[in-house]
Amino acid sequence: MELATTDNGDETTEQALATTESRDLVSSETAPAAQIHPVIQTWREMGWGRRVGLMSVLAMTIALAVAVILWASAPEYKPLFLDLNDAQAGEIVTALDRMEADYKIDKRHGTILVPADQVHELRLHLAAQGLPRQDENGYEILEKDPGFGTSRALEKARFQHALEGEIARSIMALEGVKAARVHLALPKQSVFVRQRKPPSASVLLQLAPGYEIDLRQVRAIVHLVSSSVPRLEPERVTVVDQYGHLLTDREQDTDEMSLTDKQFEYKKKVEDHLVGRIETLLIPLVGREGLRAQVAADIDFTAVERTEELYNPDLPALRSEQEEQKTERGANAMGVPGALTNQPPAAGTAPQVANAAGTGGTEQVVETQKKRVRNYELDHTISHIRQANGVVRRLTVAVAVDNVKVTQQDGSQVSRPYTQEELNSLTALVKQAVGFDASRGDRVTVTNVAFHGGGELSMPPVPLWRQPWVWYAGKLLVAALMVLALIFAVLRPMVRSLFPPPPQPPAADVDTDESGAAEQEEAREDEAAEEAEEETLSLEQQSEELLMLEGPQSYEKRLEFVRRLIEDDPDRVVQVIKNWVEEDAAG
Repeated sequence: MELATTDNGDETTEQALATTESRDLVSSETAPAAQIHPVIQTWREMGWGRRVGLMSVLAMTIALAVAVILWASAPEYKPLFLDLNDAQAGEIVTALDRMEADYKIDKRHGTILVPADQVHELRLHLAAQGLPRQDENGYEILEKDPGFGTSRALEKARFQHALEGEIARSIMALEGVKAARVHLALPKQSVFVRQRKPPSASVLLQLAPGYEIDLRQVRAIVHLVSSSVPRLEPERVTVVDQYGHLLTDREQDTDEMSLTDKQFEYKKKVEDHLVGRIETLLIPLVGREGLRAQVAADIDFTAVERTEELYNPDLPALRSEQEEQKTERGANAMGVPGALTNQPPAAGTAPQVANAAGTGGTEQVVETQKKRVRNYELDHTISHIRQANGVVRRLTVAVAVDNVKVTQQDGSQVSRPYTQEELNSLTALVKQAVGFDASRGDRVTVTNVAFHGGGELSMPPVPLWRQPWVWYAGKLLVAALMVLALIFAVLRPMVRSLFPPPPQPPAADVDTDESGAAEQEEAREDEAAEEAEEETLSLEQQSEELLMLEGPQSYEKRLEFVRRLIEDDPDRVVQVIKNWVEEDAAG
């Protein structure tokens, strides 16, 4: 063969070119296999265990990213209604399905949740359909057909049940009462029974969480129930809460305390009224921001009843007078005293009439008796006095005014204290406003002090972290951070593992600047001889290695080797190609 007649270098070159030619022929026949993407080639070279693990991690990462995005973009849900029974909840769910509304059911509490921005709209739509339906525990049960043969006792029981339901509805309308049940004990009345049994009632309250009912509401419930049932006294109404606490007993034990509360309210009204009069009078003078006034009223709530009966001896008065007069005429006693005197008188003789001279007749006696009775009445006064309670016994007034603000010529304001004359004038005005009475021991104090800080207190602003848009933005930010963490911590290393590292670029001539071109040219001429010998040996060694190398990168390396060989020794390459042409022509 002609290849055998060539020297060692020509043989090496011919073998390299032959190998390259055969590689080109094979690659031309299998062009699609040679153009496979490095990612697919790397995937084929992986084992099945690594493939499954890689796909699992990728699927979990994508699922987690989708879940985070859905969580961040999901709307906020709020309860549509609270405390619904199963029947009411079922009707509402059916209505929401017909409306094709978005809702979900809380599996823990069974509450129907809807988007927060649709709560009021859905409530209005459901209310138009009469949902949720109320339990028929009131008078509406009387509208139902009782059926044939209903007894009078059953009708009475139905009416009592309806009355209990209506009273319970009225109680549930109060603030803080979540549910209520009323039980009435109505004994049967008879016209033949003298001692009638009075009716009684019991009320069970279920209060809202965290709410504590006060005595006024208990008293209102008691009077509401007693006024709804004939002949039911408030004392025979019992109120109990869901914890078993007897509320009416506490109310009866604190009747005196309730009276004290009323007295305190009255005292506060009096004080507020006086403070208002002071502010109305002084605000135009000192300003609203420069005035503070307080009044302490000592009020006597003692109730006194007194009855007096007075007599005045200096003013006697004739009340009645009775006068009686009696006159008797008769002869004087005659005869000798003794036993004869007691003898019956002798025969009567005609009296002799006295003559004009008064002689010759008997002497007569005239007896006159007078009786007079006078009744005098002394000055008598009976009075029944009841002193009014709530009388003001003493007032204590304290007024503080800020310094006077004076505007200077340059427009600036300077504060100065009040003079003593100005304070005296303000004190006189306050005394007139509150009705000052020195005999009661009232005290009024007006003081001038410099106020610190400004006027009325304002509500503190809502913290930024409590505003709704901050929470929504925080959700989006957390979702974005989690997605970025998944991309850079999981997906990026996974993608880099699929792509092979780029091949190292071949050694190439380094471009030099114009200033250092001469020095590099001289250095290259000095090393040219040495490099020629080393290059010949390196090419022979690389050719042998390339002939033995089989792999994905052997074709690229052999092609690069041929290119370098053509650049370094083009004459030899031309000779090899000439030999190939002659062999093809001879064959």
